[in-house]
Amino acid sequence: MESLSDITMDDLPMLCSDRVNILDNVESVVDVDVIKGNEFFLTGITSTGPGYIVVSGRLSSDHSFITVINRQGRQIRHDKIDAGSFSYPIRYCAALSRDKIASVCTFNQVVVYNIHDGSFTQNNITSLFDDIKTVGKKYARYITTDPIRGHIIVGTSIGSLFIFDEELKFIRALKLPEVIKWSRDIIYHEGVLLICDKESRCAYAVTMDTSKTEAELLYKLPKPDIDGKTWYPWSICADRAGFVYILWDSAGKRIITQYSQDGQQLLTTKWAEDTAWCMTTLMTEEGEKLLVATSWSGKILCYGLTPE
Repeated sequence: MESLSDITMDDLPMLCSDRVNILDNVESVVDVDVIKGNEFFLTGITSTGPGYIVVSGRLSSDHSFITVINRQGRQIRHDKIDAGSFSYPIRYCAALSRDKIASVCTFNQVVVYNIHDGSFTQNNITSLFDDIKTVGKKYARYITTDPIRGHIIVGTSIGSLFIFDEELKFIRALKLPEVIKWSRDIIYHEGVLLICDKESRCAYAVTMDTSKTEAELLYKLPKPDIDGKTWYPWSICADRAGFVYILWDSAGKRIITQYSQDGQQLLTTKWAEDTAWCMTTLMTEEGEKLLVATSWSGKILCYGLTPE
């Protein structure tokens, strides 16, 4: 990672490729420069226009965190956020623009965070759950963005998504198809939403139309068939050429699958670290990299992506 330059994502064109290969070996391992205590837990990762990596998660029993690092893992900014009366907060993040990321915590706080000065706006969205009748706890989890329209899309535990603008003004709720019971991760991709659902053990593509109140199921992404195990979709991301990557879990084992741009064809499967938790991609002068973050150790594994 030491050899990577300060080239920015905005300086690079979108890739046009019929195939992108994941290199077999880890190119490098970055140790995130964050003070790691007994309660530390890394749960979110994204990258931004200036070439920074942003990670988020739980710092302690009463604080979550957002940390900006460079490609060597050195800390640029580190901010801990008080969970108030809530305990063991988990925080997720997604790139919103060149200089800002969107983040959500399980105590229902949505944040737009400036990576340069650490300033942020926030909105507690607990009241949005009041009119929704459902069994079980109601809380936010996982986040994605539509940077073109400036929309922030927050996943929840209740089978609906909440959509906000860049000023965190609520636009509408979007009810997910009934087949999706327990979403683990979401991504806005090529005009649709791709959703990892743990309960059904599948990943789905659904419509994303902010003029409607209910999303429609489009198709199911092919499931991996490795060692006869039952695999659960865990984390999802996409590269600049449009290829989709899903991290799957089975009894503590992890694999990464690569899909075609529409997600309907499974292209590649490779084993991953057992503690892998979330993924993103990062543009460098050497090309795009797949970054796989581990939960407890805070290490980031870097894989090369080579267009054909």
